[in-house]
Amino acid sequence: MKEPNQLFPSGENKNLSRIKYLITKELFNSNNCYENNKDFEDFINKLEEKKLKKLEVLAHFYYFVCQPYKNSEDIREELRLVAITSLIEGMMQEVEYKDFFTWFESTYKKTNKIENYLKIKEEYLNKFGATRKIKTYFEKYISEDDKETLLKCIKPFKANKKFMKFDSIEKIAQFLYKMRSEFVHEARMKYLCPEGCYVSCIIVKRKPYEINIGIREFIKIFERSFIEFWKKQI
Repeated sequence: MKEPNQLFPSGENKNLSRIKYLITKELFNSNNCYENNKDFEDFINKLEEKKLKKLEVLAHFYYFVCQPYKNSEDIREELRLVAITSLIEGMMQEVEYKDFFTWFESTYKKTNKIENYLKIKEEYLNKFGATRKIKTYFEKYISEDDKETLLKCIKPFKANKKFMKFDSIEKIAQFLYKMRSEFVHEARMKYLCPEGCYVSCIIVKRKPYEINIGIREFIKIFERSFIEFWKKQI
């Protein structure tokens, strides 16, 4: 059985390797998964080396950037959501990808005139865009109970002047990806949280969303899905 400080190539700092190992173990144990040390070691040893390295790098990122505990109290809540969304995208890198022009040529090779480019672009993004990675993750690795919790707690503002429930978990994944894209590509993020109010309202792409789930509860949902993802990599 591998020792904790042997889980990484010999060229990497062994102390840092052990830190990553212990962080990963803590993440699994805190969610009542592999509480027995041998069970955790068996799980680790079943992962391919490439996947193991990726797991521990992402767990390290998650622990120091996303967790709202004493090691990261100064990080704003909406930025944690952005970081978690990026982390999900990082986990889903192996999802099939095809660049737009290759896809367009194979799908619309007999087309001489483009009448609705935005519709074609949306079709491509739904099949091969980064948004699809987030949607696939939410659909496959978040439990049904946790999906229902998110649908109850994150609501867009509709034309009838009310906050209404999303009709699918994919819409929540899309909302989080829009938040992440706005932050990364436009350096924009406006966050409203009226004092004394239990509901937060975040503005993404100039549209308000009501959020009445705390960051800690959201993070526990993510942790459960994170563990589910890696258990299925064996």
